[in-house]
This record gives sequence, C-alpha cells and structure tokens, in this order.
Amino acid sequence: LKMSSSPSPTLPEVSELKIDAKGKGRLYYSADLTYYPQSARQTPINRGYTLTRQYRVILPAHASTQELKVLLAPSSEELSSEEATRLKAALTPSTLSYQVGDLIEVELSLKLDRSGYYLVINDPLPAGLEVVDPTLKGAVTGTRGPPRSKHWRYFNHIELRDDRVLLFADRLRKGNYTFKYLARATTSGRFIRPAAQVEEMYNPHRAGRSDGGVLWIYE
Repeated sequence: LKMSSSPSPTLPEVSELKIDAKGKGRLYYSADLTYYPQSARQTPINRGYTLTRQYRVILPAHASTQELKVLLAPSSEELSSEEATRLKAALTPSTLSYQVGDLIEVELSLKLDRSGYYLVINDPLPAGLEVVDPTLKGAVTGTRGPPRSKHWRYFNHIELRDDRVLLFADRLRKGNYTFKYLARATTSGRFIRPAAQVEEMYNPHRAGRSDGGVLWIYE
C-alpha cells in the first residue's frame, strides 16, 4: 500500500505502509487512513451562514508560578490590575503556533441572516490537538446566543469526538451564536487545520464555511 507525502521540516516523509508476517498461515489486516491534502488553505464561504473559528491559548504549558496566579486568580494583590491584564493578554494570545501541553480554547461563531432548520456544524480537529474530556469540570465552556425560553435549547445534540466536534440544532433563530470547547496540544509538528462547516441537512445549498490552513506545535 503506497502513500505519498510532501517533505516537511517538522514531519517525516511517509513513502509506504508495509505489512509483513513470517511463518505459515494467512495474514488478515485492515488499514484505515484519515488524511488531508497539504494544500489545505481554504477561504470562507457564506451561503446564508457566516461561520468563523478562533483558537486561543488559555493555559500555557510552561507558565511560571506567578503567571499561573495571574491566569487562575487574576484578583491577586501582587500585581496591579493593569499589570495583570497586560500579562494575561501576553500569556493567552490568539495564534496558530503552540507548544506541546498548551491548553487551547476553540471558539466557533455563527451568524444567521434568518432562521435555520436542522443544522449541523462540523469542526474537524487538527491531528496535533485532542479534545479535553467533556466529563471534566469546565471542559465545555458553553454556548451563547439570542434570548431563549426554558423550553428551547440552542443545540439539541453535541458530540466531542477524537477527530472533530459536531453540533446539531433543530432550529436556530436569526442572530449570533458562539460555542466554545477546550483542546490540548499533544504532538509536535505541522498540522492541517481543516475548515469548519455548517449546513442545513435538508437544504444543503444554505451553508457556510470558516477559513482553513495549517497550525504548528513545538516541543
């Protein structure tokens, strides 16, 4: 089974997958490959939906004790409010370059020009990131949108998978919505950042897409 890959300064080139066995008898095997082309730069699309995505480091992997105090207890009296705000901004930048161990907040922002029905949002995760266990306290930081009644939820179903995040909604009213979740940088290298997509399942010409490209994770 042959596989091709473009040379990269941070990732080894893969030229083939070889499966071999010695001895008598039959060899049974299967190979399941998930990959994205290296030319993954994608421009946003708006066909009734504007979808954007932002990554932000919220807890750096190598933060010092003082930096952790600022991030976890910003009301500390050791620093003035201006110093704490400035340091926190420096520690939690919006960027596409991370270190292994960084805790990252992913924010999806959706704008509807009119009500939408039976929507699905698909946000593929770059291979170097892993979604934080949703059973942990604070793992999902929540959803914001227009005012709602106690009988109406923004998303009827949410799936945090190993390779993507899926959001389903029977109906969303006209307005702006945001959804946030946490991921951790686990593997160093250059990774494809596939575009997030939204569409109406029974009316697919009404859809939207964020931008796409690459991100970097260092040791």
